[in-house]
Amino acid sequence: MSREWTLRYDRAPMLVNQLEKKSHWSVRSEMRQEWRAAFQLLALEAKVPKLDAVFLTVQQHKAKGILPDPDACQPSVKPAIDGLVDAQVVPDDSGEYVKGILYLPAVKGPDALELTITEVA
Repeated sequence: MSREWTLRYDRAPMLVNQLEKKSHWSVRSEMRQEWRAAFQLLALEAKVPKLDAVFLTVQQHKAKGILPDPDACQPSVKPAIDGLVDAQVVPDDSGEYVKGILYLPAVKGPDALELTITEVA
């Protein structure tokens, strides 16, 4: 049986369409740094150990409005994965260590992004 950890950051994820239309590069950089640091801290707090390889499942929660496409949160997911590398969960975010990413459909609820880490043997 594989071990799993679910990390949840209670903030609306950055969405592809929002970033392309509205953000200056410096704002995008600052947002990426925030998400990277948040998921590094979440992984450390959850005591996620060093793993040989992982499979990631992503689900976004949206409080208001129309639910976005499942992968619209990708601008938040990339720095979140970088945060896992910073927390030394995996040595790198290449396909050698991140075996796959599944984007689940968004659901209604308080704004958040959940990232479930499943150990791959």
